[in-house]
Amino acid sequence: MVVPAIIGIVLLAIVGYVSFRVLQNVFLGFVLVGITFVASLLIFGSFPSFRQIPVIGGLFPQIPGSVGDFIVAVRNIFYHIDILGVSRDSDNDLLVAVINSGKLSLSNFNVSVDNHTVQIMNKIDNPLPSGKTAVIEVNWKNDFSQIVVSTKNAEATFKKV
Repeated sequence: MVVPAIIGIVLLAIVGYVSFRVLQNVFLGFVLVGITFVASLLIFGSFPSFRQIPVIGGLFPQIPGSVGDFIVAVRNIFYHIDILGVSRDSDNDLLVAVINSGKLSLSNFNVSVDNHTVQIMNKIDNPLPSGKTAVIEVNWKNDFSQIVVSTKNAEATFKKV
């Protein structure tokens, strides 16, 4: 009974050691790839594009090309608004359905239709919490080609097709 326990402990130690070495090598690989990215950013001013590699390039996600693009990508995670749809109410005013798809709340909404700032006629949650939807009623009776909903931190555009 003692011999199987000792063999089990030895096998567990071997598996633990091999697992540790594998994880150590994977971690070292990630660190080296990260150092390569940072070095490329510092030397060339942009990250390398894996998407240009033949055959497997399409499998990689789009990586921001510069520091400014990276900052915008991170900012879009926290502050992001989407226009879900546009319709008309019974008075022929525009109804714009928006959702706060960012992680932080948004406030101070402005709406412009065809580069004209329009008045928001209804009261919406201010600030609009993350994940919440609001319908903005604006005083615009004419036809339109573009609607822009903006806040201090985010902006969304709806183009009529």
